[in-house]
Amino acid sequence: MREVPYVSAPVRCGRRRHDEVGHLELTNFRLRIHAAVDVNIAWGDVAGIEHADREMVVSIRDRRQTYRFCFHTSEEANQVTVLARSLMSL
Repeated sequence: MREVPYVSAPVRCGRRRHDEVGHLELTNFRLRIHAAVDVNIAWGDVAGIEHADREMVVSIRDRRQTYRFCFHTSEEANQVTVLARSLMSL
């Protein structure tokens, strides 16, 4: 099976306005962040995904780590969160 990208969106990685801007990509295998430091998270490692206003918060299984992504709009954050949850359950 090959990796299929579903969505790619510019995001701010963190809560503050001056936090770095990166690119979030969701595929059928993983969540990928392209920023100063690239991060790849397999869906099997994701414990949960929450939506809060313009943000999507991803918590990692077996670690006390979360990633917070801020989108341009709340609607965009909601759409990506719904898609991420469905990809996580595959």
